[in-house]
Amino acid sequence: MKNVILLLCLFILSISCEEDIVYEFAITNLSSSDYEVCAYDECPDVSLSYIEFNTPELLAKEVNKDIENLLINELTFEGQTASSVKEALELYLSNAQNSYPEDSVFSAVHELQIAIDVIYTSNDLLTLQNEYYEFAGGAHGMGGVSYWNYNSKTGKKLANEELFEDVKGFTAFAKAQFIKTHGTIDQFWFEDEVFALPANIGCTQDGLTLFYNVYEIAPYSEGTFELNLKWKDVKKYLSF
Repeated sequence: MKNVILLLCLFILSISCEEDIVYEFAITNLSSSDYEVCAYDECPDVSLSYIEFNTPELLAKEVNKDIENLLINELTFEGQTASSVKEALELYLSNAQNSYPEDSVFSAVHELQIAIDVIYTSNDLLTLQNEYYEFAGGAHGMGGVSYWNYNSKTGKKLANEELFEDVKGFTAFAKAQFIKTHGTIDQFWFEDEVFALPANIGCTQDGLTLFYNVYEIAPYSEGTFELNLKWKDVKKYLSF
């Protein structure tokens, strides 16, 4: 009996002594105004703000790689390569100068804004939010929000379905809340008028955010649609 009690005490002690994950990161800000070429020639208005993690190590390695790849892909033409985000931005500005005639207003009006930040941390999960906007002439620009969720311990990027133990149950709950907030499903572009979760689901300090970007379920003129759900209401559906 004493052995059982001792083992139980050790188990409780091990749980209570589990250290919280320490997130250490810095924010990098880059702008077209930082580059010499833009001091004497028209340049697109570019603003980048993104996270670079130091700890936890496994997570930092994966997240930093994903962010760098995203930004480099966004800033370069197909077939171009860059070893860093700064180099990719140099290419982007060069492309803007070389791809359009001198009398083009492209460089003067073109905007690109990307901001990647941390919106949720716990011992189980990290959520990043990417807000982006680009205008390259025409009737309007294009912008939106995306969320990336990571297992804090392994660094693995999680698909939306991996956030849930009960996807079917959560979908039914989210549908009821969506209708309550935004109206009946037949007003939107859900395939066959069947409610579906959005491409982007993120965690916040208050709960889960379901975010439908423009054109995802409605025309551009209708804008984005957001559904915010409290932790107490969704916890039973989650896998963390």
